[in-house]
Amino acid sequence: MRICNISFDDYSNFSHDNANALRSVGIDCKDFKRVKHPFDYGTESKVATTEEIKREISKADIVQLFHSDSTWLDLAWSLGKRVFVYHTGTTYRMNPIHCNSIFNNKVLFS
Repeated sequence: MRICNISFDDYSNFSHDNANALRSVGIDCKDFKRVKHPFDYGTESKVATTEEIKREISKADIVQLFHSDSTWLDLAWSLGKRVFVYHTGTTYRMNPIHCNSIFNNKVLFS
């Protein structure tokens, strides 16, 4: 099983920490983002291009989207990937109804 964690800006390094936890128990998980973190964490998700992220989504079995970022939702869903979303941050707090309307028909719940 291959998991791909994606965020636009991994504000608290949460996506990366999640990926590290999955890797620590032997799960193949890669993590990507578009923006380098300003705090210069010792380690963080790979800053990747659009093409790199598309390639990784196509190879993944599961796509986890962090911080309510819907950028990759339609692509992952159209490729038949199992998609999970983590609503962690201001975007969801400011407009949960809007976020739910975007994600609820395309993501898995546990």
